Amino acid sequence: MTQTFSSRSMLFELGVAAALLIAASPSHAIYTDYAFDDETPAYDMEMYSTWAFDPKYPNNIFASFQFFFESWQLGYIGTTIYGETQAEKGAIFAIWDDGEGSGTAQPVSGKGCERFEGEGTGTSCAIPYKWVAGHEYRHHIRSLGYKNGAEHWKGTITDMTTGVETLLGTIAVKDIGDYKGYGRLHPGGVTFLEFFATEGCKSNAYTRVTWRGPYLDDHTRKANSARASYDPDGCTNDNNIGKRRPRVIQESGKGVIRTTPDGEQLWTK
Repeated sequence: MTQTFSSRSMLFELGVAAALLIAASPSHAIYTDYAFDDETPAYDMEMYSTWAFDPKYPNNIFASFQFFFESWQLGYIGTTIYGETQAEKGAIFAIWDDGEGSGTAQPVSGKGCERFEGEGTGTSCAIPYKWVAGHEYRHHIRSLGYKNGAEHWKGTITDMTTGVETLLGTIAVKDIGDYKGYGRLHPGGVTFLEFFATEGCKSNAYTRVTWRGPYLDDHTRKANSARASYDPDGCTNDNNIGKRRPRVIQESGKGVIRTTPDGEQLWTK
């Protein structure tokens, strides 16, 4: 039996180093829920994304993959475009605490890694990152092993056109319940496009992102199910488009007409 996951209101207030500062409340988001036939937990996970073009400025958009641990704690990894006076680009890897202020997710390494609070608490690793439209990017979460009562997880982003891998950071998660750390990665996840700090649906710039994945255990396992998911109280100018497995296109913003209903399976056998 497979499971699907829903994500709602995933943006939080992030305080990060140097030029990258996102302080936002989510305005609108579109989601795709993924599942695997084999529910064996994993030690690493990959998701690939490609922005079709740079959305028209000004807009604040987060293209992200949300992942879950066996303990159902969560994190996400992705790319963003934002800015009040000019367009800036960045990449983010974050893991939440097991409960508000519990401090179970702690930064280990990475220039942009620090604790956050806002919509929950945890650790985020956020860096300026000039992603290029048309390039595919690999978002990779991997266990580095267990030591001193915590599992260490590394987040990286790789430009598949240039082959350059960039470390986002390493986050240590402390033991909770009967798990070492938060346990392994649960097979499944959610991709989303989130518009934040906007003034309603009509102001959202047209955005189109292609997702490929997710994959588990060194690319040996891939998701078998992808379902469209929409915020029932959100905008209607968004759409999930099913492509050949394992690809999905998410588009949202001006001029988009929804043709795929909520809950529809996007991959046909």
